[in-house]
Amino acid sequence: YFSKNLSTDVEIPEEGDSITISCELAPQYNDQIVARWYKDDQPLHITDRLQMTRNGRQCLLVITNSNMNDSGNYSIDIDGRKRSLQLDVKSFFSKNLSTDVEIPEEGHTIKISCEVAPQHNNQIVARWYKDNEPLHITDRLQMTRNGRQCLLVITNSNMDDTFFSKNLSTDVDIPEEGHTIKISCEVAPQQNNQIVARWYKDNEPLHITDRLQMIRNGRQCLLVITNSNMDDSGNYSIDIVGRKRSLQLDVKSYFSKNLSTDVENPEEGHTIKISCELAPQHNDQIVARWYKDNEPLHITDRLQMIRNGRQCLLVITNSNMNDCGNYSIDLGGRKRSLQLDVKGTCR
Repeated sequence: YFSKNLSTDVEIPEEGDSITISCELAPQYNDQIVARWYKDDQPLHITDRLQMTRNGRQCLLVITNSNMNDSGNYSIDIDGRKRSLQLDVKSFFSKNLSTDVEIPEEGHTIKISCEVAPQHNNQIVARWYKDNEPLHITDRLQMTRNGRQCLLVITNSNMDDTFFSKNLSTDVDIPEEGHTIKISCEVAPQQNNQIVARWYKDNEPLHITDRLQMIRNGRQCLLVITNSNMDDSGNYSIDIVGRKRSLQLDVKSYFSKNLSTDVENPEEGHTIKISCELAPQHNDQIVARWYKDNEPLHITDRLQMIRNGRQCLLVITNSNMNDCGNYSIDLGGRKRSLQLDVKGTCR
């Protein structure tokens, strides 16, 4: 039925080649009979790399930009008459990509290399990519060609590698003043857990205080901020022998409105209201404590402390010069303050 059995147009197919597999029917046969192609007994379909064409008595299967996955048993079926052929696509490379270190870590110089097969021109241009984006030479990145060997050299490797098994994170989704906030990371198992960790905020070194603790627990490094406030917001980073991670911390306000007075220029004899308001998510039953010049205040015939839902009020009636001072409120460690100056006889 066939005048020519299946064959390829290249003697040794190799990845990257365009490979044509073809056969030819005997002259007496109708060239309109449908030809069906198969690979490993599975029917083939047209793709951007695979074309099936008919040119008179000739049947062709064209594979463009071939790769090693195209290796397999190809067959054609024309009205029950079949022919088959084993295709083995050779590798263009004699050595695939590999690194010169088994477990790359931050700070290492890492060489990624491969080698093309002996028959190939070692002048073919090699292009390197990372995450499908082309790479370019930098002070840390070199691309070299040494005969059949292609090398990518990364010096002082960084966070794209594996010194840390867990990056910096906080233990609360939305940090808020008054919270105890833990910032932590974890080094990979193979690292020495005795290496000194240095912590920074906005690039300034941090030191232990009554509110700030730096703890090492095996592979875990922790920075613990107790009774946090909005001044704790900033960029926190850790440095372990040159390997760094950073995190932006934004401490939210416990208050939706800070302390203010209801009159712009209080004068003697005025009734003065000092008030603030908590953010909506907070329990309005938390006890509010009022202070003047750091001394606790108590209810008197001129001084009232009122709680109206989320609003906290301090009401001073018939104000006088002795009411001048610094007023503050404390709700579970969250504080706001205000300087009150009563005009008139107040000096």
